[in-house]
Amino acid sequence: MDLQQIKPPSLKLNKTPDKETEVKKKRSFFEQRRVRSETYKQLMLMASDGEISQEEEERIKELLMEAELTDKQELKGFIKAYKKAYEHVVSDEVVTEQEDKALERIQRLFNIPSDMIAAELQVLDKHKLLRQIQSGILPTCHTNIILKKDEVAHFSYFADLIEERAVRGRYQGGSAGVSIRVAKGVSFRVGQSRGTYQSDREPVAVSSGKLIVTNKRIIFDGDKKSFNITIGQLLSYEVFDNSILVKPTRGNPRLVELRDTSYDPDILDMGINSIVYS
Repeated sequence: MDLQQIKPPSLKLNKTPDKETEVKKKRSFFEQRRVRSETYKQLMLMASDGEISQEEEERIKELLMEAELTDKQELKGFIKAYKKAYEHVVSDEVVTEQEDKALERIQRLFNIPSDMIAAELQVLDKHKLLRQIQSGILPTCHTNIILKKDEVAHFSYFADLIEERAVRGRYQGGSAGVSIRVAKGVSFRVGQSRGTYQSDREPVAVSSGKLIVTNKRIIFDGDKKSFNITIGQLLSYEVFDNSILVKPTRGNPRLVELRDTSYDPDILDMGINSIVYS
């Protein structure tokens, strides 16, 4: 047998046309995914400083043409880039007017629907309001109370007036004593005591209504109890996550629990501060 005539088996796979098409499709799929991933990275990189320059805008157009993304894929990348810019802007917990306008431009440039970034826009609206209050421009609101001359209502929230009340009681330290027999069928008990009565006090809502802050007063207009403290009578105040403690120069402190979804402690705190020191 002529060994030279024997050919080694080929290492090349015998691919049918269908198999070759399938391999090409897989390569195309992975290549498209790589390009798409790279495009997203570039978009986020350009937006990472909170704004997009004119040069970066032109580069984005080139990237989109190269990537051949679908509308859905484009929007996904745009939202990622916007949120990257948003994270940079709010990282120091202060949003300037310039930063706010830069984010608005990115939203317009990418044509991002507001409902797709609703949470971010809500935070930006809060910062915008805080900037206005800081500059002396307070929001105004409608109220049913009778306002005095030159008085303007700035904040109004559904709220409850909270006071401490005895809610239950019990005896403590009582003793049954000792029974002593003194004659047949006759005995008496010594050392018996009921103990002392201990009352438990808890904060409870004693009146429901509205807390109203004007440029002249802090008012609680309730169904059972109300109070009215002028800014001149205000000794101090503390704003908490769900309540406000108001201390007048005379009388007891007043604790009001806010149950209004529009309530924001930062906004109310800065608003009262602006009124007090204006």
